[in-house]
Amino acid sequence: MRVGCVWHFINALYLVHGATREDEFIWMFGPRGPEPVETFASVTLFVMILVADLIMIWRSWAMYARRWIAIVLPVLTVITGLIAVSIQLTLDYLPPPSDEQIATNRVPALFKINWNTIYFAMIVSTNTLCTLLILGRILFLIGWRQSSHCPIDAI
Repeated sequence: MRVGCVWHFINALYLVHGATREDEFIWMFGPRGPEPVETFASVTLFVMILVADLIMIWRSWAMYARRWIAIVLPVLTVITGLIAVSIQLTLDYLPPPSDEQIATNRVPALFKINWNTIYFAMIVSTNTLCTLLILGRILFLIGWRQSSHCPIDAI
């Protein structure tokens, strides 16, 4: 879907609205510019990453014999990332701070935070935590199986 969005964006920019450089600039930064296409591309990217994170969490949950306590922290990082990307997508539609607000340093706090950095940090932390959980479980099971307390066919 994201490839389709990018293709539509490039097609609209260069083939439909690109008679001159001035037309391209007006379409890019004008009132009816590519915002819907960019927003749709951002949302599809978010959905793809969310599905991948949920699959990693599900794998961790399955490795720990469906114990919920093992996946609490990865679930919290996904929820934090969901909140951060929701705020960023909302801020994309709000008007930016005015020059007067910037000059007097009265910019709203939401505009001062880079929500995309928080979102991507949560993605990385979710994948790292789930990978470490799965690796830890595998190493634990290998060690338990090699001990004398486990029959060979138990695992």
